[in-house]
Amino acid sequence: MRCSYAILCAWLASSTVAGAKELLLTGEVGVSESQEFHAGWTGSYRATIQWLEQEGQIVNPGDMVLIFEPGTIQDTIDRNETLLQETTQGNQRTLLNIEEQLIEAEHQLFQKGLLLEIAELKAQVPESEQTRLEFETARFELGKASSDLEQAKEKLAIRQEELRQERQRLDLEVERIRAAIANDEIYMSEVYQRAEVQGPVVYATDWRGNKTGAGQSVFMGAKVASIPSSQNMNARAWVSEVDWPKVRDG
Repeated sequence: MRCSYAILCAWLASSTVAGAKELLLTGEVGVSESQEFHAGWTGSYRATIQWLEQEGQIVNPGDMVLIFEPGTIQDTIDRNETLLQETTQGNQRTLLNIEEQLIEAEHQLFQKGLLLEIAELKAQVPESEQTRLEFETARFELGKASSDLEQAKEKLAIRQEELRQERQRLDLEVERIRAAIANDEIYMSEVYQRAEVQGPVVYATDWRGNKTGAGQSVFMGAKVASIPSSQNMNARAWVSEVDWPKVRDG
């Protein structure tokens, strides 16, 4: 890393021995804070690096550092957004149909209630004021009207429960699609990765010692680059036992 090497040389060159003779020390520069960039999910377990900032380039917080090819993520988001729109419209039609059946059931219940009231009035006519057939017919109609009213109540309750369950099912279906879109949007945010600290861009190396770069394909989770913060750097140096007593600050 050119930046780290320059800092190391400047720091080591500042160490002197008694008699103002400079002493060349060996060592390394380290950082206490750094940002790492890793390959995310792009629709497969391998991600292709579309663009990577030049190694050694000093970047500031907010600067673009790494861009992956989006793969199938954006296509999946587009399909799910279309599916969400179609599902929402289809759900509205389904609920409208059930609500119409519910209104019809409420109307039937109202009608059966009126018929029961009429049957009760007829049944209240004394037997002495009507023929035997009329009396028995009134009692039969009263029983039938009462039974029809109970059936209408049951049918209305069934329609109400159907509407509740269908609304719940359709809501879950919509939420599932929305969750899938939100999840893919999180993955999409990993396609474009920006710097959070100030410092030089350092490319990662694979197990063979080869540095990563634009156009390469890496496994999900693999380290691609890092930024050692230039605000929190430190240096370590080594000196022989012979020269140690000669070292002075400045």
